Amino acid sequence: MANPRFNGVRPPSRPVRLPLPTEAAQPQRNQRPPLRPAFVAGIVFVVLCLLVSSVGSYIWFNRPSQPTEPTPTGQSGGFEQPTSVFVPGSSPTQIAIPTGPKAPVTIGFVYYVGYYEVPLMARLNNPYYQAVPVPFEFQAEENGAILTKGSESEQIEMLRNGEIDILLTTSDVLARYPTIGKGVVVWDRSHGVDQIWLSNNGRTQSCAGRPLKIFNDLGAKYDTSGAMMQSPCVIAVVFNSVSEYYALSYTKITGMTKNDITFAYYDTAAEAVAAFNNGEADAVACWEPDCQSANDGKSFKLTSTIDLHTIYDVILVSRQADQNKKPLVIEALADLFAVRNMFLADPEGTAELVAQWQFTAPTEPTSWWLGPTDGATYSTNWWTGVSSGTAYDDMQYWGLGGIAQAKFDHNLVYLSSPDLWWDNLELERKVWEWGGAQLETPFDPKTMVDTSYLQALSGRKNLYAPKGMSFLDNTFSPFPPEAALLPETTRVIAEYACPNVFFGPNATTIPQGSVQQPNPQYVAFVDCVKTLIQVMNEADVRIEIVGSAANPDPAIFGSLYAHCGELTDDDYCLKIAKGRANWAWNELVNLSFDMTRVTMSTEVGPRTSSQSVMSDSRFIIIRILAAGS
Repeated sequence: MANPRFNGVRPPSRPVRLPLPTEAAQPQRNQRPPLRPAFVAGIVFVVLCLLVSSVGSYIWFNRPSQPTEPTPTGQSGGFEQPTSVFVPGSSPTQIAIPTGPKAPVTIGFVYYVGYYEVPLMARLNNPYYQAVPVPFEFQAEENGAILTKGSESEQIEMLRNGEIDILLTTSDVLARYPTIGKGVVVWDRSHGVDQIWLSNNGRTQSCAGRPLKIFNDLGAKYDTSGAMMQSPCVIAVVFNSVSEYYALSYTKITGMTKNDITFAYYDTAAEAVAAFNNGEADAVACWEPDCQSANDGKSFKLTSTIDLHTIYDVILVSRQADQNKKPLVIEALADLFAVRNMFLADPEGTAELVAQWQFTAPTEPTSWWLGPTDGATYSTNWWTGVSSGTAYDDMQYWGLGGIAQAKFDHNLVYLSSPDLWWDNLELERKVWEWGGAQLETPFDPKTMVDTSYLQALSGRKNLYAPKGMSFLDNTFSPFPPEAALLPETTRVIAEYACPNVFFGPNATTIPQGSVQQPNPQYVAFVDCVKTLIQVMNEADVRIEIVGSAANPDPAIFGSLYAHCGELTDDDYCLKIAKGRANWAWNELVNLSFDMTRVTMSTEVGPRTSSQSVMSDSRFIIIRILAAGS
């Protein structure tokens, strides 16, 4: 993601200050109780020698191989500060944690509000490693100088080369670049923060004045001969980002091709929205809070990740860190979940800690640092957009309410059922491939996801979410949505037109043909349904099967069509449309489609004497209904 700038508008002030966590106490040593006075000096001397010998032997032969657990002393809004500690033998690798000075673990992250647990890890004062937060594209508030690297391509290369140990990013990045590292944790799912906006009417030259109501209205239209009847509209996206991925996802599920819409590429979400507002695009894929600027009174939010759950944030580990620092990375993951529990227990107080975070420059050259290596400290309020006194409100403004955060408990589901993550990677890979992106090989989700990190953490009780406490958005689930839990809705956001599936005059079925000579129309319909099954797996939506029929002019084609378009019992064309919808319904059942999320309706085209118009009205179309109003 690119780095937006805070626009200076602050929510109402809500001063909150949380006591800072204190340094963890050192392991306490066993104290030998004082000896009682003896009446006989010789007896005292013998007893003392025996006691010292016994205690010394016991201590020597039972000394711990690792430091004992520090006693948590910091308090956070009434919530006991969780203390992370490596448990010998919990890692399947059996690699001992290095002794001596604490080794650094570098964690790269963008300004995204869902990653703000990272700066607080160092406050836990883990005895085994030193957390080094690396805020990508960090800018000094004083002069705006960019002090760290962090473009999308730079993030990928830094993880690939082991310049950072941990990267917080979106899952589709791993699907596209499977060799850069290992996926170890699912951190959250976008639930409204990523959006697509449409102008009420087309703004660009190719789309000028066209009414835009659903996503398909952006696409080019063709007649049955393949000739273009309507030019494609323009959608603004951030190049090579989750913005482009989300727009591709929507284009794919509508059955259009990428060439049916013109993609205009920009470096930041702010630039994409500005292009939309300036009439250079008819739609924009963006994220909060930049999307708020798209609401100019002549546009509307078509959809968001509330409808299409395709964007997951994950934690990746470099292959170098996996080989050389695995126990330390396990500690870092434990601290991330510990801080997440702090947010659960006291969101306002923990947000205040984010506002108080100061970034310290390195004192030695690093590949990601562009500023002077002088150990200077920098205020981060401008970069994060989170200020002291309004911290929690600021985080909500930046989209915290549009993120379904995952708890440690959720991740244990991926530990027992990693195929849930594998399936997501497969779907993400297919979207990028469909969009024509260059993809790395080899691609094998089973080797890209490493559950041994979660296995090593599974016994730590302090990482489980506190009972009775929930996030601002508590809708995360690792499982596909249950049909019964989807709200009823009639809001159409897109249409999935099965290409090349048209009916003959008065026909209500499409014959299968023979095994030797299958009917191309029927094969096209089966392929359409298979793709539609993927859509249902990707999206929290319902679908509506629409059977359509032509409306021939009875003055030319006979009295049989006299009542067509009246939508009455005598409407012959309506009966034809219902027959086509019923045929499609039965075919979906035969193809083992999940019918619990399917409804059915009919349409009758405009009265006409044109053969081409009538031909275009004899079809099956699938409407995609959003999960909300």
